[in-house]
Amino acid sequence: MIRWCLIVCICILSGCATKTVKMNGLTSPKSFLVSKLKEVDYPSFMAAEGNIYSCRYGIAYKRPVEFMPPRDVIFAGLLYRYYPAIKNKNVELHQFDIYYNNRLKLLDVFGRAFDGVAGSIARDAAERGKYGFMDKNLLIDSVPETFPFKTEEIVVGCDNANEGEYYPSRVSGGHDVAVIWLRFSIDNKQHHFRALYQFQPEDNDDVLKHISIGIEKSIKGIVERILI
Repeated sequence: MIRWCLIVCICILSGCATKTVKMNGLTSPKSFLVSKLKEVDYPSFMAAEGNIYSCRYGIAYKRPVEFMPPRDVIFAGLLYRYYPAIKNKNVELHQFDIYYNNRLKLLDVFGRAFDGVAGSIARDAAERGKYGFMDKNLLIDSVPETFPFKTEEIVVGCDNANEGEYYPSRVSGGHDVAVIWLRFSIDNKQHHFRALYQFQPEDNDDVLKHISIGIEKSIKGIVERILI
């Protein structure tokens, strides 16, 4: 009973409402891209991001219904914006998954709100993850060339889940993180990337705005890599 009371409290603290990531002004020829996207089988709020006992606590998967326009339209529009010649190529989109990780912030909130062993563990975990410092807000890894990599760090999230986890040394302390996965092919050449976009939101609307910014910056950065 105590466990479920704590979970309900965390649901109130972190917010359970579904919010939409909106990106306006995107145009592109529709013919160059074929979408083969699938929705991730991510656990429910009470089993994952809203459950203090889960390694997914504080990590939200942005489901397909939370994007406007749909993910394939966003990807095609941004790809065309930064790579207009893409209209003459054949593109297949296999993965466009976004996770919002504010685990450390919520662990800190939980630790301050509740006494006892659970609160102490949450406070300690939050403090352990705040030591990183980065001089830029976006990191892009190519899979498998630069990710995954070996480290002794304790991950912020579920270890080796390939979801919304990250290593603290790669993010400035006190920041939330959008973890962005993109996998696609251009004329049958495969590309797979993972990006971390860190930010400090003021409210939930600010979170959505920064996720949109992170998506655009990531695709712009990926295009620059592809064209080198």
